Amino acid sequence: GIFGASMTFVSSRVSVVRLAEMWGMLGTAGFLGIMVGPLISDWMLGGGAVTRSQLNGMFVVAGLFGCGSAVFAYLAARGELPRPRRAQQSVLYLLRRYHPGSVLLVGIIMGVALGLPNTFLRPFAAELAIPRIGVFFGFYAPAAIITRILTRRLPERFGPEPLIPAGLIGLMISQLLFLFVRAEWQFILPGIGYGVSHAILFTCVVAAGSSAFPDEHRGVGNL
Repeated sequence: GIFGASMTFVSSRVSVVRLAEMWGMLGTAGFLGIMVGPLISDWMLGGGAVTRSQLNGMFVVAGLFGCGSAVFAYLAARGELPRPRRAQQSVLYLLRRYHPGSVLLVGIIMGVALGLPNTFLRPFAAELAIPRIGVFFGFYAPAAIITRILTRRLPERFGPEPLIPAGLIGLMISQLLFLFVRAEWQFILPGIGYGVSHAILFTCVVAAGSSAFPDEHRGVGNL
């Protein structure tokens, strides 16, 4: 809910042709969290068997970051006037009427692929007797940030749809690179590949899907 609300909030600041660029700017801040979070977890949980108190500590740290983000969310949205309420329409009706089906399918594929490292990277590393995974995300985030900066105007110039196949191909190659990992430092290449692909694919998919919706239903389009 917070993620969708923030995307809808920033999308109201620009024209449709610059949606991908604006979401890229928002997402770049998120990549800093992707980079710092695993480093904190490696520091707190990487010393052997994980204890209950260590897990509790991770929840406390995450909660503190959440409280901090709430403060900045309030500062960003203060002064905003509530919009008039409209008659609610079915989400299924809105999807049938506005959403391009192919982009929805790509979004499903993207969600599965980008979620794999968060779920399976630690047990994958443990199977290879690699104690830490922070190096993967340490290169993932900077690669994504640099890519966002270098490509920020491409969706406006060419449209988001032509860039989606490039992001999918990069994501596929990044997954195959895991097959060659035998040591901790070798997480660098798939990390860079995931970062570049994520930076291109996410903004283009969301922009292509959301721009098909009228302004009053932009929130549904974002999600």
